[in-house]
Amino acid sequence: MVALSVDAQILMDTVSVDVRKGHGDFMLEDATYDFLQDTVSINRSDLVIKVNAIGYAMGVFNVAVETYFADDWSIALPFYYSGHDHFKNTLKFRVCTIQPELRYHIPGLKGMFVGSHLGLGWFNMALDGKYRVQDADGKRPAIGGGLGIGYKMQFKKAQRLGMELSLGAGAYDVRYDLFYNETDGPYAQRNIHDTFFGVDNASVSFTYTFDVKKGGKK
Repeated sequence: MVALSVDAQILMDTVSVDVRKGHGDFMLEDATYDFLQDTVSINRSDLVIKVNAIGYAMGVFNVAVETYFADDWSIALPFYYSGHDHFKNTLKFRVCTIQPELRYHIPGLKGMFVGSHLGLGWFNMALDGKYRVQDADGKRPAIGGGLGIGYKMQFKKAQRLGMELSLGAGAYDVRYDLFYNETDGPYAQRNIHDTFFGVDNASVSFTYTFDVKKGGKK
């Protein structure tokens, strides 16, 4: 996900923390699907708004913006937030994360890009098991960063609409508290320090592109 997305994961009685946390043309020379645009055009006045379907499937609100500042270069800023329990108080996926990313769009390689990102994420999570895990004292986010790769495409009949697939991995410094997963459950252990290495972002995003200089028209 979760453009970060930053995430913490609990597996029943075992706890592990998973933090998940221009211009130029990109040719889709052998487009597989007829509804895809065979060329993705990008210019420096573009502003792209995105939502990640994977995040929403997990009940996490998210939105991202991307802007282009040089030939084939852009900056993306995703934001994820969830502040609710899932049906009961022992099942929750509360996160607040940001993951700014610098991207290089590779000319001539089918809309692909590579990126380097930072990640910052607060979490309070329980998967209906024995424990609940929360960032230390409720105010110490996971901090880290990593590398990513992705692919962009546009739709033929609505060129401002598109899709983006991306995957990233990184390393994060994590401090968290462990609680018994019950109403007002007491501490099981405090101020646990760990380092996470692994996938910190997976997205299937729908995008809408504005041309700022043309008042939103492409």
